[in-house]
Amino acid sequence: MNTRQAVTDHSGLLNDICSLEKEMALGYGHNAVLLIQQERGCGLQEATDEAGTLLEGVAQRLQCGERELAEQMDAAHMAGPARTALDACIRDYRSMVRGDFDYHLAAERYTRPDLADSGGQQSMSALFTGTVPQQRTH
Repeated sequence: MNTRQAVTDHSGLLNDICSLEKEMALGYGHNAVLLIQQERGCGLQEATDEAGTLLEGVAQRLQCGERELAEQMDAAHMAGPARTALDACIRDYRSMVRGDFDYHLAAERYTRPDLADSGGQQSMSALFTGTVPQQRTH
Protein backbone atom coordinates (compact mmCIF):
# COMPACT_ATOMS: atom_id res chain seq x y z
CA MET A 1 0.00 0.00 0.00
CA ASN A 2 1.43 3.36 -0.98
CA THR A 3 -0.22 5.84 1.37
CA ARG A 4 1.59 8.79 -0.19
CA GLN A 5 0.17 7.90 -3.61
CA ALA A 6 -3.32 7.60 -2.12
CA VAL A 7 -2.96 11.11 -0.65
CA THR A 8 -1.98 12.41 -4.09
CA ASP A 9 -4.84 10.54 -5.77
CA HIS A 10 -7.29 11.97 -3.24
CA SER A 11 -6.10 15.52 -3.84
CA GLY A 12 -6.29 15.25 -7.63
CA LEU A 13 -9.69 13.60 -7.72
CA LEU A 14 -11.14 15.98 -5.15
CA ASN A 15 -9.80 18.90 -7.19
CA ASP A 16 -11.50 17.59 -10.33
CA ILE A 17 -14.83 17.09 -8.57
CA CYS A 18 -14.75 20.53 -6.96
CA SER A 19 -13.56 22.36 -10.08
CA LEU A 20 -15.99 20.63 -12.46
CA GLU A 21 -18.32 23.58 -12.94
CA LYS A 22 -15.46 26.00 -13.49
CA GLU A 23 -13.66 23.71 -15.92
CA MET A 24 -16.84 23.03 -17.86
CA ALA A 25 -17.37 26.79 -18.23
CA LEU A 26 -13.84 27.08 -19.59
CA GLY A 27 -14.18 24.14 -21.96
CA TYR A 28 -11.37 22.31 -20.18
CA GLY A 29 -11.84 18.60 -20.82
CA HIS A 30 -9.03 17.17 -18.69
CA ASN A 31 -11.21 16.61 -15.65
CA ALA A 32 -11.83 13.17 -14.16
CA VAL A 33 -15.61 13.66 -14.09
CA LEU A 34 -15.71 14.71 -17.74
CA LEU A 35 -13.39 11.87 -18.72
CA ILE A 36 -15.64 9.36 -16.92
CA GLN A 37 -18.66 10.85 -18.68
CA GLN A 38 -16.94 10.57 -22.06
CA GLU A 39 -15.60 7.04 -21.46
CA ARG A 40 -18.88 5.62 -20.20
CA GLY A 41 -21.23 7.65 -22.35
CA CYS A 42 -23.28 8.57 -19.29
CA GLY A 43 -24.83 11.73 -17.97
CA LEU A 44 -22.98 14.32 -15.95
CA GLN A 45 -24.67 13.36 -12.67
CA GLU A 46 -23.79 9.69 -13.12
CA ALA A 47 -20.18 10.60 -13.91
CA THR A 48 -20.04 12.86 -10.84
CA ASP A 49 -21.45 10.07 -8.68
CA GLU A 50 -18.86 7.67 -10.07
CA ALA A 51 -16.05 10.14 -9.30
CA GLY A 52 -17.45 10.40 -5.75
CA THR A 53 -17.39 6.63 -5.46
CA LEU A 54 -13.78 6.60 -6.66
CA LEU A 55 -12.92 9.28 -4.08
CA GLU A 56 -14.53 7.14 -1.39
CA GLY A 57 -12.36 4.23 -2.53
CA VAL A 58 -9.24 6.36 -2.26
CA ALA A 59 -10.23 7.37 1.29
CA GLN A 60 -10.58 3.67 2.12
CA ARG A 61 -7.12 3.03 0.66
CA LEU A 62 -5.76 5.72 2.97
CA GLN A 63 -7.35 4.14 6.03
CA CYS A 64 -6.15 0.70 4.99
CA GLY A 65 -2.63 2.04 4.47
CA GLU A 66 -2.64 3.58 7.94
CA ARG A 67 -3.73 0.28 9.51
CA GLU A 68 -1.19 -1.74 7.52
CA LEU A 69 1.66 0.55 8.50
CA ALA A 70 0.67 0.43 12.18
CA GLU A 71 0.47 -3.37 12.00
CA GLN A 72 3.88 -3.58 10.33
CA MET A 73 5.44 -1.33 12.96
CA ASP A 74 3.89 -3.46 15.73
CA ALA A 75 5.06 -6.69 14.11
CA ALA A 76 8.58 -5.27 13.83
CA HIS A 77 8.43 -4.11 17.48
CA MET A 78 9.39 -0.68 16.22
CA ALA A 79 9.89 1.88 18.96
CA GLY A 80 11.78 5.06 19.65
CA PRO A 81 12.44 7.84 17.17
CA ALA A 82 11.63 5.73 14.09
CA ARG A 83 8.18 4.80 15.45
CA THR A 84 7.53 8.38 16.51
CA ALA A 85 8.45 9.64 13.03
CA LEU A 86 6.22 7.12 11.25
CA ASP A 87 3.31 7.82 13.60
CA ALA A 88 3.76 11.53 12.86
CA CYS A 89 3.83 10.79 9.12
CA ILE A 90 0.51 8.94 9.37
CA ARG A 91 -1.04 11.86 11.30
CA ASP A 92 0.38 14.35 8.81
CA TYR A 93 -1.04 12.46 5.82
CA ARG A 94 -4.44 12.43 7.50
CA SER A 95 -4.18 16.14 8.30
CA MET A 96 -3.14 16.93 4.75
CA VAL A 97 -6.16 15.12 3.30
CA ARG A 98 -8.50 16.79 5.80
CA GLY A 99 -7.01 20.23 5.11
CA ASP A 100 -7.21 19.69 1.36
CA PHE A 101 -10.86 18.70 1.68
CA ASP A 102 -11.66 21.77 3.78
CA TYR A 103 -9.76 24.03 1.38
CA HIS A 104 -11.63 22.75 -1.66
CA LEU A 105 -14.97 23.37 0.02
CA ALA A 106 -14.06 26.92 1.04
CA ALA A 107 -11.74 28.44 -1.58
CA GLU A 108 -13.38 30.83 -4.02
CA ARG A 109 -11.51 29.28 -6.92
CA TYR A 110 -13.73 26.21 -6.41
CA THR A 111 -16.88 27.78 -5.01
CA ARG A 112 -17.11 30.62 -7.55
CA PRO A 113 -16.75 29.37 -11.13
CA ASP A 114 -17.70 32.87 -12.28
CA LEU A 115 -14.20 33.98 -11.24
CA ALA A 116 -12.58 31.78 -13.88
CA ASP A 117 -9.69 33.19 -15.91
CA SER A 118 -10.51 31.77 -19.31
CA GLY A 119 -7.37 33.05 -21.02
CA GLY A 120 -4.90 31.33 -18.72
CA GLN A 121 -6.85 28.10 -18.47
CA GLN A 122 -7.34 27.83 -22.22
CA SER A 123 -3.64 28.26 -22.85
CA MET A 124 -2.83 25.54 -20.31
CA SER A 125 -5.39 23.25 -21.91
CA ALA A 126 -3.77 23.80 -25.28
CA LEU A 127 -0.40 22.78 -23.84
CA PHE A 128 -1.79 19.44 -22.69
CA THR A 129 -3.60 18.70 -25.94
CA GLY A 130 -0.62 19.58 -28.12
CA THR A 131 -2.40 22.37 -29.99
CA VAL A 132 0.19 25.01 -29.15
CA PRO A 133 2.85 25.31 -31.86
CA GLN A 134 6.34 24.53 -30.65
CA GLN A 135 8.79 27.45 -30.69
CA ARG A 136 12.00 27.00 -32.57
CA THR A 137 15.30 27.19 -30.76
CA HIS A 138 18.39 28.23 -32.64
